[in-house]
Amino acid sequence: MPERTHRFVIAATGLLVLHEIEELATGFVRVDPWTITAAQWLNLEPTLVFSVVQLAGIAFLGWLLTKRPTSRWLYWALGLIMIAELDHVLRAIARHSYYPGLATAIVILLFAIPYWWLILVPVKKRS
Repeated sequence: MPERTHRFVIAATGLLVLHEIEELATGFVRVDPWTITAAQWLNLEPTLVFSVVQLAGIAFLGWLLTKRPTSRWLYWALGLIMIAELDHVLRAIARHSYYPGLATAIVILLFAIPYWWLILVPVKKRS
């Protein structure tokens, strides 16, 4: 993985951890339909489902940081995770109010723009 991509992954990891903290602090688990539905389907507590998903995400990011795989598809996965944060913005618009995780979701979406540019546009074309 190029050094610039590695720096983006480090920054994305920090942003996503902050996002998880915001979600925990603002009651995301109690209102998120995806978490609630998965918990019902698995017959588990929503907090447990949320925690397992977040830990898996952190493990994936840690793996990306330490192993530095060469497959672009893995970096696409990280980019898709960032785009998925658009859900917070859309739900906040639908509710006409704050939705848990909204503040950091906006920052992550803004960060996703240069990240995707880095992933999609070859270095030679950017120069």
